[in-house]
Amino acid sequence: MNEQPHPTTTEPGAPNGAPQGYAPPLGYVPPQGYAPPQGYAPPQGYAPPQGYVPPQGYAPPQGYVPPQGYAPPQQQAKERRVYSKKEQALAWCALFIGYFFCRTFLVWEKPFISLLFTAALFIFGFIYYGKKARPKRCYFYPVSACVLALSLFFAGGGFLHFITMLYVLIAFLMFCHTGGDYAIEKKIANKHYIAEFAKALISPFPAFPAAVRAGAGGGKSRKVGKILFFILIGLAAAIIPTTLIFGLLSYDDRFTGIVGDIVRSFEQGIAPRIFSVVSGIPFGMLFYGALNASVERGTRDGFNEEALEETDRSVKRIPALTVSVALIPVLFLYGVFIYAQFDYFAALFSGRLPEAQTFSSFARDGFFKLCAASVINAAIAFLLHRFTKLTENGKKSPVVKAATAVLSLITVVLAFTGVSRMLMYVSSYGLTRLRLYSLWFMILLAALFLLAALSQFIPRVPFAALALTLSVVFFGVLAIPDADAFIARHNYDCYISGTTEHIDVNYLNDLGVSAVPTLVELSREDSSAGAAAKRALYGYLFSDSETVTFNNLSLPALRAAKALDSLSDKEKDAIRNSVTVDKTARGAQ
Repeated sequence: MNEQPHPTTTEPGAPNGAPQGYAPPLGYVPPQGYAPPQGYAPPQGYAPPQGYVPPQGYAPPQGYVPPQGYAPPQQQAKERRVYSKKEQALAWCALFIGYFFCRTFLVWEKPFISLLFTAALFIFGFIYYGKKARPKRCYFYPVSACVLALSLFFAGGGFLHFITMLYVLIAFLMFCHTGGDYAIEKKIANKHYIAEFAKALISPFPAFPAAVRAGAGGGKSRKVGKILFFILIGLAAAIIPTTLIFGLLSYDDRFTGIVGDIVRSFEQGIAPRIFSVVSGIPFGMLFYGALNASVERGTRDGFNEEALEETDRSVKRIPALTVSVALIPVLFLYGVFIYAQFDYFAALFSGRLPEAQTFSSFARDGFFKLCAASVINAAIAFLLHRFTKLTENGKKSPVVKAATAVLSLITVVLAFTGVSRMLMYVSSYGLTRLRLYSLWFMILLAALFLLAALSQFIPRVPFAALALTLSVVFFGVLAIPDADAFIARHNYDCYISGTTEHIDVNYLNDLGVSAVPTLVELSREDSSAGAAAKRALYGYLFSDSETVTFNNLSLPALRAAKALDSLSDKEKDAIRNSVTVDKTARGAQ
């Protein structure tokens, strides 16, 4: 609204009743969107205050001439981002890190190189952040990732190595997010952990161009982009004439042979590196973008603590009474199931197989049904916490606490029964990777649900932080001590002691170098299993592909080499002869 501090007599027809010669006080700026009425002209000599910008679409009346010397204010041009020498160097280092990652992506072939990549990735992050203090909780991710990465050297097993590298990448993104200036929460016991994780994954992508701008020094990024674009156009334009000329000249066998040698050399040596360079660029931009987004890009709407708290309060609309009524049938069915399965529980803890059941079906049914029940229970607990109304004091409803605790304890009981089932199966048929992973998963599940039950009655227990820590510790216990070597040794001990009648030598061979020391011991047995072990050792003993190099350097590989060196010349001849005899027998058939 236009203020009129001098309500004096006005001339007839003056706009808004303003007195003749009236000028707004010095420094007065009209409210946003205000435009003078049509036909109104400011008094002669009046100039708007410095910095005033007329509203969009406003034009002075026809014939109005601004006073002499007056120039309308101009909007300041956006300052171009200037990158320091450190930032430019780190941008190029990010591309090298991306190339490094692509070269070690097949982690089961290059475990030691992958361990070095993990260290280089987090060193790169710490150099980018510099000496500025970071929130303490961000250090959990580099420490846990580097500790778990030790499994790349200490243990075999391609699947566990792959999971380790996947955690390394996620941990780096979480390290950047929680160590930056725009994390959702600053406490380690964050309650918005799902939104925190989602933001850590999403934030680097809008910052992708930052690596290119920093590497080009800021102002030259467009020029560099044009150069790369023209190079790509030139390469694409060369495809058709090169193909036509090669087809015309391919009549000469010598020419074709030379080109074939070049192509083979290119495919084996140069092409993989070119592929790593090209595919490493987006990964390098991802790594740099994650760090850049954590210190230079503000929070997005919906990804800050205030907005999430408001959303959390708005969806809590289901009354506790409705929740109580809905849970009665579920808890009743669980009670009936536990009562009906009482004989099975007694059989499990006594080690006796129930009637009309086989070990395999008994164990498999228990595990998969446990997984299904656990997922359902976890989903119910999540929905309870998400949508049930709070009390008048703004606290969690006692119904939600009690229901979560009961469901968690029921899941703990089911988990221990699943563990008992699997142990019965292992005692009769031996240990495999899948059986070991199943046992590990059920024990972890029981621990997490037990933690969930405790957190209902001890509000200070940070469930999200402890659940993450517990999962990392459990995975370290599984991955670092070399699970494959443990499986091979367990099956060998059961076979030698007579606990199991047979041992699957082919499966031991599939375990890789971790099982070589066990195969060496088994090859000294005078039995069919010993003969099969000799045949399995032939590839390790007389093949150059199993030689320990810098790429595949690991503790299991060194142990395997030591075990093979312990074989006497007579034992090596026996291994060689076993394969010869086997080939002769197959030829006779």
